Amino acid sequence: PLNPPIPNNAQERVKLLHWQLNTMLTFLRVQGAKLTHVKAEWFFSPSDFLLWSHLSNYENGNPAESEADLLMRHEKYSSQAWVDLVLQLAKVFVLVKVKPSKTLQINSNAYKSLARSVYSTEERTLLSWLSHHYEAQRKVIWADSPPPTRWIVSFDNDLLDGLVLASLLSAYCPFLVKLHFSDMYLNVRSPEECFHNALSIIHALRTLGIDYDIHPTDIMQPNAINMLLFMTHLYITLPQYKPKTAVNFEGALHQPVFKELKIQNPSNKPISYNISIVGEDRKSFSVQPNSLSIGANSHGLVKVRFASNWLHPCEGALVLVSRRTGLACGNTLVFTLQSIVNDILPVSTHHVESPVYKTQHFPLNITNPLVGGGTFKIVLVESKGWKEGLKKKTQSCASASQTTIGTFDPNTAVVPSNSPSSFWCTDTTVELAPGGTATLEMEFLPLSPGLRNCALLFSCPGVGEFIQNIEGTGLYPEPLAISKKKKNIRLNSPVDKLRKDIIGSGSDIVTRYRCDPDKELHEVILVPAENPQKVAALIETAQHRMSDIEIRRRKLTGTLASASLACLEGAGVKETTQADDTAFFKVHSNSKHFEFPEIIPIDPVVGAKLPFSFKADGQGFYPAKVVLVNSNDIRVFELEITCTPSTTQAEILFSSPAMQSVVQEIPIINETQYDWNLSAVIEGDAYFGPPTMVAKSATTTLYPLMFKPLYQGEIEGELTLTNVANGTVHKFRLTGTGLKPLPQETVTLRCHARQKSSHTVYVHNPSERRKTFQAFTDMDCIVGLHEITIEGGISAPYE
Repeated sequence: PLNPPIPNNAQERVKLLHWQLNTMLTFLRVQGAKLTHVKAEWFFSPSDFLLWSHLSNYENGNPAESEADLLMRHEKYSSQAWVDLVLQLAKVFVLVKVKPSKTLQINSNAYKSLARSVYSTEERTLLSWLSHHYEAQRKVIWADSPPPTRWIVSFDNDLLDGLVLASLLSAYCPFLVKLHFSDMYLNVRSPEECFHNALSIIHALRTLGIDYDIHPTDIMQPNAINMLLFMTHLYITLPQYKPKTAVNFEGALHQPVFKELKIQNPSNKPISYNISIVGEDRKSFSVQPNSLSIGANSHGLVKVRFASNWLHPCEGALVLVSRRTGLACGNTLVFTLQSIVNDILPVSTHHVESPVYKTQHFPLNITNPLVGGGTFKIVLVESKGWKEGLKKKTQSCASASQTTIGTFDPNTAVVPSNSPSSFWCTDTTVELAPGGTATLEMEFLPLSPGLRNCALLFSCPGVGEFIQNIEGTGLYPEPLAISKKKKNIRLNSPVDKLRKDIIGSGSDIVTRYRCDPDKELHEVILVPAENPQKVAALIETAQHRMSDIEIRRRKLTGTLASASLACLEGAGVKETTQADDTAFFKVHSNSKHFEFPEIIPIDPVVGAKLPFSFKADGQGFYPAKVVLVNSNDIRVFELEITCTPSTTQAEILFSSPAMQSVVQEIPIINETQYDWNLSAVIEGDAYFGPPTMVAKSATTTLYPLMFKPLYQGEIEGELTLTNVANGTVHKFRLTGTGLKPLPQETVTLRCHARQKSSHTVYVHNPSERRKTFQAFTDMDCIVGLHEITIEGGISAPYE
């Protein structure tokens, strides 16, 4: 009967147990267990074995045996019987799960030469499985110096160095290589090195969440049976770690991206999972929640967040290891996490402008946006032209930077792709705390007009990377000093000095001409073959690219600023994809009064001649800028032509008593649409007026001129009014007459006849110098000093 009750009678109980054990052994033998040598009574306790032996001898008519002999025989066979039973149970119920893989071609036939009485088919399959993965992975994990090939024929000695187990785990979980296996000893020569490898295997198993009771010493001192069972467990478990699918994340640098995974439970029992993210880039991923319980025939959601601090693609694995809840245990689920940084958002963008061929030094403030700090390596990556996403904003800023000369706009000029770098940084590393700031000294030296973008990549191992962007625009170069064909250029004239003092345009490199308003001017400018600005810029660029040793060597030889550097550096500036246009210049001008040829040829030795003609609309000042440009060079010349008529002169007469003033207002008629800045120069001690004045457009402005003589007599002077805008000069001859001065004060004296009385009068010296005054009177009764000397600007008493 099934599940009969245990009898209370000892003899009946022993017979029932013996029948049950015999039935179990028969079942195991049918399943393939090698237990023909094992008897059921060897599994009894000593007391039951004695009772069974006595009953058996009695029923079979055998003589009775002593209890000592029976107990000795039980002790001899019972332990071995139990060991054989456990091993055969593992063979029948555990090893039977080892089936040759259909997807993985494992050549177990190669192991048929092994003694078939030693290894079963399942064991040979496991050995072939280990050999296959070791041979396939040893050159992948340790590509630089792979360990020698080997034939796995045992479960103890071939596994004790840990290399075979590492190859096996990496075949299913390649993300473990950099985490645990890259620093393993490949030629184990000491127990310490063997322990290190075994510890790496244990850490890898813990990372995967494989629930198996194994320790480093179990690998260093392997037991063949224990390792066989462990390999069987891995053979069943590791295929579950093959990723189910790949989850892709696309986003900008430092910008979070979220994905949700739906985990389905199709079974009729609840399942619980422990969730973790493994891999070298696991810090870039995060998961919520860390554990998940899913009810029967239900589903759960797992949210994964990705925010990369690195430009390179990040990879990881989302591992869901099932927790046993009663008898229910689900399979392990693994998802590959892959990321692509499809956009780079700089922390900030700094704008800088500089004339072509001129170095612009500027500070760059850096802020660390990462949560970690350290020493960041600085890498400059320069690109030519407009940056996508910033083109519209940059164009609006650049359009207002300066006025276009002719049809050539430096803001939209195309920078040659093979042009040397324009940005330089004196530092190669910078120390930044989390959220900290620092200042870098930068240099910008454009060798051609146009927009450039420079990305400063800051990278710190273990912390992350971030980008700082710099937009640099090469503007028109500074004007060059040019040679003249004719000797009629005005240098250091009074008008030039006035313009420099008042409006700051009296540059020494400006080429100036003077002509009559009703005449046409024809001139020729000599353009040298070599651009000195470009040569100096190329030399400076070459010096930036030199090593410290090369700089010291050239300083010793005196060739640090050699022209050969400019030749070597300038060889790559020309745009090779365009037609060669270096044999001529295109001419652009910003003035309609000048007429230039559209193209002029240039000789590489002699240079070029730039003829032009000028015709004025009337008197005035006519500035102009000329740009000569080709694909390899750009030059700017600044011209100024002043058209003024003959100097006009008028005479103004003044008369006033000495020490008294009179003001004459001179009308200045401005019929133009522009205000005039007038400068006044007055000669003569008695004439005073403001040094500058603004004559408003379309109106008459009065210039106040004051005449204040300090003495009697005729005083001459001159007033010069200069129009700074067009150089027109108006001169006025001044003639003033100082008349007899009027009494400054009336003094009334009262005294008795024949008695003396005194009175003090204060005499003022209005001049700035010491003066001696003589005293005269027409009254005989008044007596005083004949002379008195008074310092300039003060009053002194006279008695």
